[in-house]
Amino acid sequence: MILKEPNFREPLPPSMLVLMAIASTQMGAVLAKQLFTTVGYTGAISISFILAAVLLLLWHKPKLQHYAWSDRMLVIAMGFVLAGMYLCLYGAIDRIPLGIAIAIQLAGPLGLSAAKSCRHFDLVWVFLAALGITFLSPFGESSIHPIGIGLALLSGLLLATYITLAAKIGRRFRAGEGLALAITVSAITLLPVGITTSHKLFMYPELFLVGSGVAILSAVVPFSLDCIALKRISTKAFGILLSLEPAIASLLGWIILGEQPSLRSSIGIILIMLAAAGHSKFQSDC
Repeated sequence: MILKEPNFREPLPPSMLVLMAIASTQMGAVLAKQLFTTVGYTGAISISFILAAVLLLLWHKPKLQHYAWSDRMLVIAMGFVLAGMYLCLYGAIDRIPLGIAIAIQLAGPLGLSAAKSCRHFDLVWVFLAALGITFLSPFGESSIHPIGIGLALLSGLLLATYITLAAKIGRRFRAGEGLALAITVSAITLLPVGITTSHKLFMYPELFLVGSGVAILSAVVPFSLDCIALKRISTKAFGILLSLEPAIASLLGWIILGEQPSLRSSIGIILIMLAAAGHSKFQSDC
């Protein structure tokens, strides 16, 4: 029997890339929340995208002249979507626990996808997601801020758009170039909302280090991994893996931020995860 020698140059499986991206994103959100008391969530997201844009532009050195106008418009759209998505998400986690915000955000792509479905069975997943959001609603639990829930839902709608745009950019642009340009558009878009507070990060070295960590963990690493993975993985598999995100966020929020979820919140998170995983597993084209 001849044993095959392992090839260490083979790329990681796309499922592993997605899970790494999820873990990185949530660690970045945990770090970002530590900056909220100093620079606010607008300052935290603004400076993280500025630093991420600088890093990605230096790394990939994109050549815009090589791409058609339609590709450039795609990058601009992606930049606006990312800016809005993170502005809403960080506004949500400034008001509600991280795991709850991520669970509600996940309901956005699920709802849009189910709305396009031609099967009545997909209403089961919509019902489960709606029931989960009901468990996470502020009725009877004053610690859950209604504005936080609304911002998380809006972030979820933008997340659905991000997944579609990221797949297109990954196919049209050379490795990393489209991402670098999109993040630059996001940084410019977010600059006005964070300019009044983000300068504090340059005054205090420890805050600048945290801000750099947020940029790398929340933007550079996960977006790069997503663009690579979405070239090699179906949206169905991507959706199933994405359903694990609220659990990872809740775990990190509990361990690092001390955001221990109540029984009611835990049930809501689990219901949304089941809805997302079930819909992704059984979805089919009309």
